[in-house]
Amino acid sequence: MEIVVIGGGVVGVSVAYRLVRAGAEVTLLEAGCLAGGTSAATFAWINSNDKTPLEYHRLNTAGMAEHARLRQEFGAAPWLHVDGNIEWADDSPASAALRSKMARLQGWGYGAELLPIEALREIEPALLPPDGVTEFAFYPLEG
Repeated sequence: MEIVVIGGGVVGVSVAYRLVRAGAEVTLLEAGCLAGGTSAATFAWINSNDKTPLEYHRLNTAGMAEHARLRQEFGAAPWLHVDGNIEWADDSPASAALRSKMARLQGWGYGAELLPIEALREIEPALLPPDGVTEFAFYPLEG
């Protein structure tokens, strides 16, 4: 079977890879450089902490799981850095919104922790939060 895949972003390359693995003869067409379009601007952050509604959140967490499976399939994966993500709020309304988001994410079973600001030094010692920040959200499965 001969197949032409148009677009050399992360989706096009992934489709071409899977088709070749399935035995197809694949031609990949890309107008610019591989992963140079949308993938270059969006592929760098693997997360689902601010994705609503629930269905969109689940789509993003499924994508995160696929990155982990690719890392297992390829062994070494220098392109994948799952070091976690940090977020804080520096005023009362923003802090209330962050706490609400954390409750929603934890209800959905997403890896999200609300930690005291003192714990920041262990996770990211070079980060200095603004005065008055007493806690932060940590999303350990994001990269």
